[in-house]
Amino acid sequence: LLAEHSAQFTPTTTWTEFYPQIKGDARYLAMLGQPGSSPLDLFWDQIELLSDELYHERKRLESAMREHGFGMQTDTPIDAVRGFASGHCELPASHLDYIYEQLVIKARRRQDEEDERRQRHRRRQLEDFKYALYKLEPALAPESTWDEEKARIGRLPEFKAVGDEAACREVFDLAVERQRERAQQKSRKRRDSEPRKRSRSPVAAVAGTDKRSRRSDDPDDAADSSELEEGEMVG
Repeated sequence: LLAEHSAQFTPTTTWTEFYPQIKGDARYLAMLGQPGSSPLDLFWDQIELLSDELYHERKRLESAMREHGFGMQTDTPIDAVRGFASGHCELPASHLDYIYEQLVIKARRRQDEEDERRQRHRRRQLEDFKYALYKLEPALAPESTWDEEKARIGRLPEFKAVGDEAACREVFDLAVERQRERAQQKSRKRRDSEPRKRSRSPVAAVAGTDKRSRRSDDPDDAADSSELEEGEMVG
């Protein structure tokens, strides 16, 4: 019964997909309740054997591809793989569709990994360029522009390593914006600190001392003080 349906099996076929096709078959019904392996056990044994067989067939095909320089890409058509396999690696035609799908998945994974590697490398290059900008002498000013600084920036090894003026200009604009923010922060701090400095200045302290001295030298103040003392004594 399994052999009759084996051509439609793949390593991802499930029992729920296969069961509707055999649930009314007398051979399947006769096995129910019998000792030994159940129909479900036999089904999974068949899938496991098929999975091992397809794995080894794919490995043979990949080995032949490497040997003969056949590059498998995500957009390689199945007809190209089928034509190569027919001339270099004997494979059952019923297995080739699944093997092709696996080869495409592997090619896509390699491509994703390569894209990620390139992106990481690009991010490192841009980071190096950013730090090189901050180390420039004289330093970038808040009002610096790309056109003004392009000549000396173009001599930086980090700029040449990136090799993309548009990307470098974006980093430059961010660096100048950062310089502008720092300048604004320093300006605010200076403005905030000036009132406190004036309140604690020696000039203000001397002025306060002179004012108190003038009050103590005033004859009217002295008379008032004397009258208060005499009143206290009388009382």
